[in-house]
Amino acid sequence: MSLHYILDGNNILHLLGVGSREELIEYMISRKPQGSDNNTVTIVFDGAPRYEHNKHGFANVHVLYSFETKADDIIIKKLKEIVAARKWQEVIVITNDNGLGRQVKLHGGTWSDIASFITKKQKPVDKQVTAKNKAQIKAGDKTTLVDLDEEESLFSAFLKKNSDKIRL
Repeated sequence: MSLHYILDGNNILHLLGVGSREELIEYMISRKPQGSDNNTVTIVFDGAPRYEHNKHGFANVHVLYSFETKADDIIIKKLKEIVAARKWQEVIVITNDNGLGRQVKLHGGTWSDIASFITKKQKPVDKQVTAKNKAQIKAGDKTTLVDLDEEESLFSAFLKKNSDKIRL
């Protein structure tokens, strides 16, 4: 089952106090809170890109900018396009904006709060312990060796840095 997450980028940056758009994009690419590589993420930011190199489109992470339009309008437009195409099993908008969340439901999507998205644990398709605190995670035809202590440490550091901003 493939999921498409649409993230309210500025809402996330404001809530978590993350330093920049690029840091949020890099977090999504490297830490993959969206889970499977089959899942896609579209991050929508208010305004224009700050640098020309901001044309992201890797690791199933895509970035849109609203320019003069409100990001909420771009999010709803993207949601409608995805729902109409019936390409994805489910579209989930990640925001703490209750008004946007209500609009998402009206247009056939699901919405979730930021803390639930960032802190959820993803279950790999196939997990085999290969050495102490190491895991080989296989999803489809890709296999990755993961240091579980490092992953837990990075995740804990992220939560500690942002603990006053995340409500679980």
